[in-house]
Parts: sequence; C-alpha cells; structure tokens
Amino acid sequence: MYAAPAIERMSHLFAKGVPEAFTTRFSHLGPDEGPVAAYLSDVAAANVLWPFGDRGIANRLHRVTCPRITLWGDLDELIPVSTGRRWGDVMVVPGAGHLREWDAPDTVLATLRAFL
Repeated sequence: MYAAPAIERMSHLFAKGVPEAFTTRFSHLGPDEGPVAAYLSDVAAANVLWPFGDRGIANRLHRVTCPRITLWGDLDELIPVSTGRRWGDVMVVPGAGHLREWDAPDTVLATLRAFL
C-alpha cells in the first residue's frame, strides 16, 4: 500500500473521496518543507502499520470486560467487515470506508452518543 503515492493510497481509506484536510496536509509549510513533512509522516505511518496482518486481537479481546462498541464502514477496502465480525458484534456504518468518522460523521456521532 505504501508503494502508491499518498493521494492514491488515501483514496482507499475514504468512501466519499479524500477530504481536503488530507489532500492539503502540510501545505502551510510551503513547497519546500511541505513535501518533506508529508514524506516523513508517510514513513512514520508505514513503520507503525507495516506489515499488516493479524496481531492476535481475537485471542485478547475476551479480556475487555466493560461495554464496548465496534464500528466498521461497510465500504472499508482495507479491512473487510467480515474480519471485524470474527471479533464479535460489529455495528456497520453504511456508506463509510475505513475512516468512517470522516465518511459518516453524523452516524458515528449518533451511534457513540447512544452507546455512551
């Protein structure tokens, strides 16, 4: 995923197009510093996330004894809803991708308020 340019990579995170906040990130630093900051941000994210894979959450999730809610975008291209369902109940957010709070902020907010 990190072999693709940032704008192409980001298009897989959102179901409704990449928000301007992400397309113009670091632009306030100017044409010299902005791309450097974006590159360093991408390298940091890749180091945290790569390699993808099962981190064993299914084996540890039973330890969470307080009420919990799992929200999942039905259009998530990175991790399908079926993966989340292996971990327990999932509330699917219609029309949302991986970053569901950006694609469907009102639905996410209403769901979290009702849960809390």
